Amino acid sequence: MAYFDWSDEDYNESLQAAPPAAAHTLLSIFQHGLEGLSVQSITVSTGADDPQNQSSILADVPPACDYLLSEHAEHVIADILLPFVLPFMASPIENVRRVARTGVRHLCERAASVVAAQVACYVTDTVSHPQEDSRLRLEALELLDSIGAALPPEICREHIFGCLRVAAGDRDLRIRKGCVQAIGAISSAASSADSSFVLVPLVLNLSTDDNCFVRAECGRAIGRLAPHLSRDAVLSLVSPFLILAEDTSRWVRSAIVESLGAMFAALSCPPAEEKLAALYSAQAANLAGESSSDVDSIVQQLGGLDVKTPARGSRRPSDVGQLTPLASADTSEGASPAGERGEQFFSANATPIPPSDDQPVEMADSNVILKLQISKKLKVPSRLLALYSSLLDPQGFARDVDSQRICAYIFPVVAWAVGPYHWASLRPAFLSLASSEDPQVRLTLARCLHVIGYILGPALAESELLQHVNNILDDWDEIRYELMGRFASFLSVLTPHVRRPYLPKILVKNNDNWRHRAVLVRQSVHLAPLFPLDDVLLLLWPFLLSMVDDSAACVREGAGEAVSRLYAYLQPRVDPAWLPGELTLIARLTTRPKSLTRQSAVQLIGKLVPHVTPAVAADVFLEPAAALAADPVANVRIAVARLFSQVMHPDYFIESPAASERSAAALAAMAQDSDADVRFFSSLPPGHLRVAPSVLDDDS
Repeated sequence: MAYFDWSDEDYNESLQAAPPAAAHTLLSIFQHGLEGLSVQSITVSTGADDPQNQSSILADVPPACDYLLSEHAEHVIADILLPFVLPFMASPIENVRRVARTGVRHLCERAASVVAAQVACYVTDTVSHPQEDSRLRLEALELLDSIGAALPPEICREHIFGCLRVAAGDRDLRIRKGCVQAIGAISSAASSADSSFVLVPLVLNLSTDDNCFVRAECGRAIGRLAPHLSRDAVLSLVSPFLILAEDTSRWVRSAIVESLGAMFAALSCPPAEEKLAALYSAQAANLAGESSSDVDSIVQQLGGLDVKTPARGSRRPSDVGQLTPLASADTSEGASPAGERGEQFFSANATPIPPSDDQPVEMADSNVILKLQISKKLKVPSRLLALYSSLLDPQGFARDVDSQRICAYIFPVVAWAVGPYHWASLRPAFLSLASSEDPQVRLTLARCLHVIGYILGPALAESELLQHVNNILDDWDEIRYELMGRFASFLSVLTPHVRRPYLPKILVKNNDNWRHRAVLVRQSVHLAPLFPLDDVLLLLWPFLLSMVDDSAACVREGAGEAVSRLYAYLQPRVDPAWLPGELTLIARLTTRPKSLTRQSAVQLIGKLVPHVTPAVAADVFLEPAAALAADPVANVRIAVARLFSQVMHPDYFIESPAASERSAAALAAMAQDSDADVRFFSSLPPGHLRVAPSVLDDDS
């Protein structure tokens, strides 16, 4: 059992007089809540040195930690709990040591900032003494995986770097391997200078180790270090990286392939500010027709960004260059139309597309809009690009790893690092991936095609990607589904006359599978602004209305939300005479023979009512909805009860006494319904029910 020394001496004396009362589990003592007392220390009854007793006490460390965090008692974790657990890490009993290690790792994961310094000291003391058991030293190094990111740079310099140097020269290959893993773990915590002058030399030294598993960990560590290094430091790693890529061990070559994407990302441009990307992506089309005299004022309205070229090697998101409006279009050599560069979008599935940091190149559409720092120079060493291309060689890496799948996965970051100016060097790789016989490769490429389009821009996307898009539309269902989930984003890159034929094509091709219909419904609200109004009215709007009657519940629910959003989008853009007729068609859905259609129609009415006036709602929706209060299907009546109690309640029609009375009569009738749920929902006050999250915002 665990005994606790409290701050109150009288209380301690009473516990010593009655030892059984002092025995508690580790968690229960912290939950005891004795007023005015605090734990000063913890000791374990060692009368019999019972390992089972020690293990049972240590098993309470994770829940005790969670409880103390919930009570904001982090100081107790640092002052009491961690010093109590750490000595058991060196226990000769394997089971005790295992439970203690689990507890310490939990403390590191949940309270890393609180325990980082103490754990770092423990790691240093344990690893720096070669006489310690190799097993204990390895377990100490493994703790850095949990606290590495939380270590302050000064702690790394004072404690960790020294013990890593000792571990790097250890005769035990497990210690050397653990040392390399620890270097990767603390790479994000160490400063860029420390990483360049301390961690990188350690990795380079160990990359020539006799053991293949140590060399393999060096390959992974390079990938973890690269994002935190300056560009020059990353370039210095390219040669040893390529040497490891030619290693005789397939484990080393596989590790290099895993880190290849990180190397390309580190050698590409520094990330741009979100505001900069949003500025260009949202306003480029609007600014295209503006005169040069208006550019200054527009940029000022957007935030007046001052973007200066980031220094070479700088990788902080705030280091973005100067955004300068141009007075006129520049078509001289060195200028690049926006179609060749692509809009600066941020994607949820990819690294943001930032401006480069070499020679300035002006961006233009019909008029030059903004001047961004964009490089025509290939920023990736040609040898690294050759390594990527060799992954697609069936006689090369394919014998070791799923090279084509890895190439497809990292292709967007490779394309961004290479840039549209050097697309010709990537075209063979893209064609090889696009025509792969492995469906997983084609699926991965379909998932990131919109990102590739952003990088290339309209001109290259239309000439290089459209054929592949057409092939995907005829491919397997799963592959087509991945493309359709991001199709609006891809179409937004294309010019209007090129994207227009795709709307009827996708509406026809995606009607055979309910998952495709569901994803197309979610995409519809993003597709509408990309097409002419006539196409939306003739193709997209009827399609969504037909989906309200779909056999799949998720399609019906998504269609209801999409119809309401599309109606709000069309309302200020179409002839007002068109609107009442479409609302009448929706109201007629309440008379369909299928109960699911009637229920979906009622739910759709509830979503449309906020977008119309009470007078229109009374004229078009009130009577058809009220008639369903006596529907034979209980689910339909529940939907009607929710509609009238939450949306079309009597107070909503306050300016129309007749409509208010009709709404009250419908509620009164449902209050006497035989179904308990109908009676419950009809009795709720307006605004009582929480609005559910929109299914259109779910991209799963």
